[in-house]
Amino acid sequence: MVGSQRVNVRSVCGTDAYLAPELLLFDGNSPPYSEASDIYSYGILANEVLTEAIPWQGLKVTMIISKAMRNERPTRFLSENPLEMQWVESVVGDAFKENSCLHNSASCRPTADHIISVTEKLMLPSGKTEAQAENFIDDIVDFSLPVEKKEKVTNTISSLLEEMVSILSNPFTETEVKKEICGKLYHFGLEKKHDEMISAGVVPPLLICMAEGGELSILANRLIAMLCLDVNHHDYLIKCGVFPYLVKSFQEINEKEKIITLIGLQYLCYTESNLSLVLSTGLLDIIMGRLANGKIDQSSLEIVNIFSRNPEYTENLYACGVIPVLIMSMNNPDTELRSLAVLAAGTLIAISPLEKKRAFIVAGVLPLLLQGLLHGNDKAKGAIAIGLFYLADHEEFYNRMLHSGILEHLANCIEWKGDPAVKKVIVEHAVGTFAKISRVESYRISCVANVGAVAPIIPLVMSGEGKTKQFACEIGRNLIDWMDNIVHLYGKDKDTSIK
Repeated sequence: MVGSQRVNVRSVCGTDAYLAPELLLFDGNSPPYSEASDIYSYGILANEVLTEAIPWQGLKVTMIISKAMRNERPTRFLSENPLEMQWVESVVGDAFKENSCLHNSASCRPTADHIISVTEKLMLPSGKTEAQAENFIDDIVDFSLPVEKKEKVTNTISSLLEEMVSILSNPFTETEVKKEICGKLYHFGLEKKHDEMISAGVVPPLLICMAEGGELSILANRLIAMLCLDVNHHDYLIKCGVFPYLVKSFQEINEKEKIITLIGLQYLCYTESNLSLVLSTGLLDIIMGRLANGKIDQSSLEIVNIFSRNPEYTENLYACGVIPVLIMSMNNPDTELRSLAVLAAGTLIAISPLEKKRAFIVAGVLPLLLQGLLHGNDKAKGAIAIGLFYLADHEEFYNRMLHSGILEHLANCIEWKGDPAVKKVIVEHAVGTFAKISRVESYRISCVANVGAVAPIIPLVMSGEGKTKQFACEIGRNLIDWMDNIVHLYGKDKDTSIK
């Protein structure tokens, strides 16, 4: 422990996966080391011991920073023992739980004494049964503040923020003072005091600070990016003109700050009306350029996915060279990034015209989609199933689909066990793909029966619902017609057909 007082150190020291958010995102001369930052590291370490899994294993620091900005934490320990789970929830916690080690804000983390106290309360007393010990859960102290005290604290925070904004807005305030105020505002942001910050009028002076350059500009840029994470304030932020400021700043800051800024821009893009700003400010070109140069990150691919879901903007993606970018990203060693690239590719294949579908096929997308079916996340698998469904509209792709091996694994997906909502999408579009192929007599055996699709599909004739049932029935009829044709080919009477 370094004690409750901050220690001035010239650079951040420590292993990235264990650093508290205020250290991981810090970029200055005096990292805010404190007992609270050690408590955060303790929480990560405790979770590692319980799960026996290294936190953020294999991720680069930029990805860890990205997850910290999104308030993500390593997969938490789960147990059937209620006492163990109560300890994990009370002590380790998450990004938002008060008095937990992994809280975003240093001021909301517990002390070491508090951790010991909670642990002692939950320990199984000597001579008592486990059932009796479970009653101790009810004795845990509620650390929430009374309503009247919360109101008093809120009023104090509002007054303090207004005073800070007043000083920040004063053109005669020295740069060092402004930097100090930005540092304090940053901690308010970590504590999710976004409403209070917006109400105090913090945005306009921060935009002025962004234009001043240097370290002050970086601090202000980070604050604006943080405010963008709250979708409730997007309209106000756009009216204030934050978008061009963020884009301009993005081109001038270091890679670590670019990742933070991209996350803010990504959240702004979730508001569809802001997509035109991405085009007018040149941000889409910048992002596609980064991806083409191998700087592949989660937020950039998320923005590509947002555009891919809007047919109005797909031509802009193609103009920026989206196909080679996605092919490169689908080869990335990081599973999460690959899944995002597969998701975008599947979506674009589904909604794009024939010539663009051909371009994807020629670029070698099918083997990569096959890897997505095998190893991608649920969303990626759903997007692949939809993409293949629309590829099946064109007979010219059937041989490529067959020889890539993707049809065999698509057939396996019909019996996939996973999220019910995703499963419904996958099964409907997988069966629909085989129904379309079965309409072409010359492919009924090679691309339907021989890839193992019949066995999982036939039961759906009776148990399927909606379009899935319709597609399954169509496949059944088409296969029966094919068998009838075989019977006639060998000169047998039509009445002896399997109908």
